[in-house]
Amino acid sequence: MHAKLIVFDLGGVLASLGRPAEQMGLDRSDQEFWSAWLNSETVTAFETGAIEEAEFVGRFPAELGLADSGAEFRRRLMRWRLQLFPGVNEVLSRLGKTHSVALLSNTNSIHWKMVNPDGQFRRLFDAVFLSFEIGHAKPQRGIFDYLLNAVPNDPGEIIFLDDTEINVAAAARLGIPSQRVTGIDGARRALGIG
Repeated sequence: MHAKLIVFDLGGVLASLGRPAEQMGLDRSDQEFWSAWLNSETVTAFETGAIEEAEFVGRFPAELGLADSGAEFRRRLMRWRLQLFPGVNEVLSRLGKTHSVALLSNTNSIHWKMVNPDGQFRRLFDAVFLSFEIGHAKPQRGIFDYLLNAVPNDPGEIIFLDDTEINVAAAARLGIPSQRVTGIDGARRALGIG
């Protein structure tokens, strides 16, 4: 592997996104839920830090056709658990001995606390770029510009692994070698490690 910096997505690559509709007790399919989530201006605002958690849980239920109060929806949302795939910590620790390792994720404060409750997960990376902290989200160019301005590597010295084709294509347009992978096993295969 020629890359000096390996940049991972979080959800779908390092962590399972679960079955949100089922876990939250919604009367719809996960596909319908994801369509609402990914096309929501409220979610985008929350995941880029433009609004706080209280405003998000107060606004988003109506977009799902729910009459939940903010507190009710927050309890429902907490049942949607993001969990690291088994072996993630070991893979990141191993890679960290020979490469720089970074995280570039569209996420929010609620989900980040689920995978990083004690700060230990964050310490496995040389750099962490979370959409809600930096104000940019994939696939917009701004998040990749932010990454490239923050690391000492040229685009060709980076490999970017994400589970979403539109994000992979956006990074590739900037000269960042990118690959669509699913789960930590997909990442291992892409990186040629056992």
